[in-house]
Amino acid sequence: MTNPLDAVLDWYNVARDSMRVTARVLDKDPRNIITNRHVFYAQPVNQAKEQLEEAKERLDDLVVLAFAATFERALRDYLKQLGTNLITPGDALNDLVRAAVQDDVEFWKNSERLIEVFKPRASPNLIGQVKQIMDFRNWVAHGRRTDRPAPSNVVPQFAYRTLSDFLSAAGLV
Repeated sequence: MTNPLDAVLDWYNVARDSMRVTARVLDKDPRNIITNRHVFYAQPVNQAKEQLEEAKERLDDLVVLAFAATFERALRDYLKQLGTNLITPGDALNDLVRAAVQDDVEFWKNSERLIEVFKPRASPNLIGQVKQIMDFRNWVAHGRRTDRPAPSNVVPQFAYRTLSDFLSAAGLV
């Protein structure tokens, strides 16, 4: 299996490059380039650059969320397939157990079961780093609560590398 995180990394790189190009356009005389169909139309350049920087920060948060969601789906799909392969169909009890395993995996919590089940394959340090990413993902997904600081500052490069390392250690890629 190829790394499912690569597709997310690809669109993230396109979005970041687009932001870099936009920043360069803002450094030039944008009056003839930015039209009334663009969000920066008629804005002072420094205000547009501030908005662009804020968007970059949000994009970084959202790509970590996308990495985590893609990672979680890959783990769930792998475990469902594993359950299907290990339990022979054709017997009524086996069929019920297979169905139960497949349904159950969808409801496993990330840190309690979904990640922990891979302890025989992944180091405790790697599992801890993945849990940090998932805590950050939860913080972003639930609105970046200001009454609670971010559990840790997770940058996209760290999330990609760590989650990819876990997928490799787990035998998915």
